[in-house]
Amino acid sequence: MIGCKKMQTTKQNNSIYKKYIVLHTLMCVLLSVGTFSPLSQMATISIILIVLVELYEPVEQSLYLIIMLAPFENLISLNGRKVFFIVFFVFLMKVLIKKAVIRGKNKTCLLFAVALVGLEIFNEFMLPAVSTSPYALLNVSFYILFFFCVIHSADDIGFSLKTAILSFNISILIVIVATFNSYGSFAAFMEKARQASYVFRLGNTTFDTLGGAMGIPLYASLVLAFNVVYLTINKVKSIISDIYLFLMIAISVAFGVLSVSRAFYLCFIAFFGLYIVINLFQKKKYGFAVFVSILAILAIVIFLTSDDYTWILGNLTSRMNEDAGVGIRGQIWMSCLEFLFKHPGRLLLGLSSNCYDQYGVVINQLFSWTAHNFVLDIIMSFGLVGFSMLIYMFRHLLRILRDRFGTMEATITILPFITFMVFGLTALRTATGKTWVYLVFTVYFIYTMRSKGNEFDT
Repeated sequence: MIGCKKMQTTKQNNSIYKKYIVLHTLMCVLLSVGTFSPLSQMATISIILIVLVELYEPVEQSLYLIIMLAPFENLISLNGRKVFFIVFFVFLMKVLIKKAVIRGKNKTCLLFAVALVGLEIFNEFMLPAVSTSPYALLNVSFYILFFFCVIHSADDIGFSLKTAILSFNISILIVIVATFNSYGSFAAFMEKARQASYVFRLGNTTFDTLGGAMGIPLYASLVLAFNVVYLTINKVKSIISDIYLFLMIAISVAFGVLSVSRAFYLCFIAFFGLYIVINLFQKKKYGFAVFVSILAILAIVIFLTSDDYTWILGNLTSRMNEDAGVGIRGQIWMSCLEFLFKHPGRLLLGLSSNCYDQYGVVINQLFSWTAHNFVLDIIMSFGLVGFSMLIYMFRHLLRILRDRFGTMEATITILPFITFMVFGLTALRTATGKTWVYLVFTVYFIYTMRSKGNEFDT
């Protein structure tokens, strides 16, 4: 009897998840269509629909919606001003209504979140010769508060890893289709790339909408890491979803390669290197692991050495020759460090997430291109004081998830997080919503990737 009830509940949950995934997918499609639509009201219509859906759905579904919307954050705008904070505001209200009492170390995390918002406001108004939109300030403020809300709800919010993985993959597939559509078609992009007399990168037309050539390697690397690890460990097989995840691995590798991004290759090498080593040392029977690794490496080799795609290898070689080693990024990092050590106050309190690059322009520093390093970006934004607060909040989130779900199922479940941080060595900003969303997602993945069902819908 108990088994029948559990089966019935599972079927009901699956039905609910399918309904909301369809709704979330439609929201993302509408946003991507709005990129190329002559209708100026398309973005407004999309935002209204997103808010209505988010208000209607359970709070855990809102988390999946945010994962899906992350690549489209620049498209959630009104009159050209990004208003991604609206999505986080609704999530914040729903979490606090559901769980109004804040206890223990969550109080400290709330205090730190408010202090970080205060630092951002203080720095934006006190930094000389720069200005920023109040919308940009609201975005960063609600990204921080979103991080607190995830911590506050981490011990009881329902979470289905399978749903989160599928949601993420669907959103990236829409990004891929929309990116090629921005060139007219895949064939049109390939033709332009072959004829270009300079390094032609996939995404150069979607920088202000879908993240462009810097977003693509992040999306491709995370799809690769999430899907490979999930398919390796997951014991509850679904032929259709598994085939889809396999196809997304192949598509994401091609997507990353066409971006001619060195960050993508760095993530690729780091992920598969650790993936193979961990599986060998743990002596698990993961023949699948070796198979997928060899297949992925062969795919890149064949792709780069094919007569039709030799220009990609040529472009990659050109980029590496023009900017050898850490290149310009190394100079940017030194610019950040030199400035911080010359200004101890800024080292402690930062310069604001939204404005430090603008201030770099004013004083003619290379960090006007942004820090190009996640850790340095945090310190430039919030200083060592803010960095310490975020570390405390992050460790508290890990502790909550470990207490709730137990220790991680296998060491490789940490690989998506490592892949994310490897990418963070060369990019990622606290001023973008996807950084906070994917940080949360990769951390949840560590502890919710279990051997029995991978479902925690409490």
